Amino acid sequence: MSTDIRDDLSWLRADLAEMARVRKRGPYERWGKRVLDLAVALPIAAIAAPVLGIAAVAVKVESPGPILFRQVRVGRGAREFTIYKMRTMVHGNTGGGQVLAGNPDVTRVGAVLRRLKLDELPQVVNVLAGQMSLVGPRPCLASTAAEADESGRRRFLVTPGLTGLAQVNGNVHLSLSLIHISEPTRRTPISYAVFCL
Repeated sequence: MSTDIRDDLSWLRADLAEMARVRKRGPYERWGKRVLDLAVALPIAAIAAPVLGIAAVAVKVESPGPILFRQVRVGRGAREFTIYKMRTMVHGNTGGGQVLAGNPDVTRVGAVLRRLKLDELPQVVNVLAGQMSLVGPRPCLASTAAEADESGRRRFLVTPGLTGLAQVNGNVHLSLSLIHISEPTRRTPISYAVFCL
């Protein structure tokens, strides 16, 4: 990561600390959401384990390289963490991790995993670790976080999610200002889930 991006993230963290200081968080946001995340993520992890095992074998058999794709993303408070996904592209690809259709570096197994969103299942580990929530804005790359305008920076006031409004409203084709949570203190996973259905 470049020094400029690190400096921008440091500035963003300071700005967010001030925003968080004046923002009031209710009991649900302070501890309720975490309890709900754990209550749902633990059974998901148990149910998903066999599916992930089969997917891991398929990824490994189809192309050499690691089973998991790891990438540093930016979460709540502009803190960096490592996100986990099933590898869906050839190892050492030149496509830059693009998720757009027609990328020749996406493997056949990878295309199926992406279509079914199974490549995202390893992020349940991030949810259990408290780095992510089940529902919230998707965590972004440090370079994207550094470019966020004032409106887009609000997304870093909440824990990023495994799924959220971006996934049902255009995903990678949205700007940061459209993806952020407009009213973080009033949104709940249930309101997002209802909207996503």
